[in-house]
Amino acid sequence: MQQNARLINPPPCGLHESSGNWLHSFAWKWAPRELRELCAKTKQLETAPAPGFALQLHVSVADAFLLEWAAPSNSVAVSVLHQRTAGTPGTKVDFDRVRKRLEKVLKGLNKVVGYAQQQYSSESLAQRLASPFFLLPGSSYPELLTAAQAALALELPKELGRGRHGRGRRGDPRAARV
Repeated sequence: MQQNARLINPPPCGLHESSGNWLHSFAWKWAPRELRELCAKTKQLETAPAPGFALQLHVSVADAFLLEWAAPSNSVAVSVLHQRTAGTPGTKVDFDRVRKRLEKVLKGLNKVVGYAQQQYSSESLAQRLASPFFLLPGSSYPELLTAAQAALALELPKELGRGRHGRGRRGDPRAARV
């Protein structure tokens, strides 16, 4: 029992050598217990899981990112993700759909793994990781902002509220008066 707790609770082991270590750790600390348990079970798979291996639940970008890390191969990751999203064993068409989405998700996250954690805004990373794995048509993932971009985004609304030359809205000197 004690040994199982060590497999599930700490951040993924063996990642200290990889450049994505901090991003995996960042995602892992928000992972619910059932996802941590599923990652531990997925890590032990040698082939695609049997039907019913993963319960159908909402899958976030973080879930997909961590399951992909835990899986011994891409085909295992895709099979587990399909079961998690659809609750069925899946067909080749289903797996292709999941594989393409996983590639897009990982491509977006690969942008940050080569940089130090302080380079990117924790808030924008958290928003991206919390996003659904499959998006609604016409929607997109939240933008990954650098720390500098996030700071600027916080300053901009203050500047816009003052208007030009420190006056009220739209530069109208009367708007500043009460």
